[in-house]
Amino acid sequence: MGNYASTDNLKARFENDAALAHLTDTPDTGTPDDDVLNEVINHAENELDSIIGFKHEVPVKVADHASLANIMRSKTLDMAVLYLYQRHHSITEAVQGGFDRAIAWADRVAGSEDHAVLPTTDTEPTTLNREPLITHGTSDASLSTSRRIFTRSTTDSI
Repeated sequence: MGNYASTDNLKARFENDAALAHLTDTPDTGTPDDDVLNEVINHAENELDSIIGFKHEVPVKVADHASLANIMRSKTLDMAVLYLYQRHHSITEAVQGGFDRAIAWADRVAGSEDHAVLPTTDTEPTTLNREPLITHGTSDASLSTSRRIFTRSTTDSI
């Protein structure tokens, strides 16, 4: 089982097991070959991670982010479907389009200057325990220079 998608997720993309079995070279049994399904899922996840990994930590932590988990699953499955069709069959325009959109999305994430695309920490950032830099309601609203805000460690992912 992969980080973003499972064989059951991939099976759900197809009309029936016989159609999927045909793509995994097991049409006689009518049962899809799970080893082949795992192979194409891993291939898709590795390709996504190789693109996204230029900018973000991989594998992407999706456990606490349901919407991100759904996106990563969808992109992984779009790519895995193409890899199944590539094995011996012609690739339809719809299958190729899904793959192309998944790659384009990963490229945008990897090249994004907006770090809101993927979570960078396990918890959401908060300012509750931070001392204010500007004092509100005073005539002398000077900035505090007692500590550095921007350092290499805080800006290395920018």
